[in-house]
Amino acid sequence: TATRRSADRLVAVLSCWRRRHVEVIIHDMNVATPDKLKLPDLSKVEAELLKLLVVNLRPLSTIEIYHRLADAFALTASQRVARREVTRLDPAWNWLVRRAMQRLEAEGCAYRPDRAMWVATEKGRSRQHFR
Repeated sequence: TATRRSADRLVAVLSCWRRRHVEVIIHDMNVATPDKLKLPDLSKVEAELLKLLVVNLRPLSTIEIYHRLADAFALTASQRVARREVTRLDPAWNWLVRRAMQRLEAEGCAYRPDRAMWVATEKGRSRQHFR
């Protein structure tokens, strides 16, 4: 009836808004780390992160993810602790991994069941399966 049509219209509008919102977030998250750090591209970090989350059935902590991905990319100790800018306290590597996490979350491929814990969603698992 009329209520159902209104609800359907609202769902369609919200769906469209969310899709556009996610596209804007992803576009804004395209990052360029300084070349001197020789860190992997965001897309490679994102792909490796998704693979890591899919393989592990339990939630992974953010710190555990930093270390495992750094090992997967064979980063040196200096690459792991180098900062993007002198004024930033956090390492550029951690920042890059967090951007990858946020992109996967925005795309619906990962979520946080608890603070600083990450898990792959069914969408993320199926996306990884096709790679």
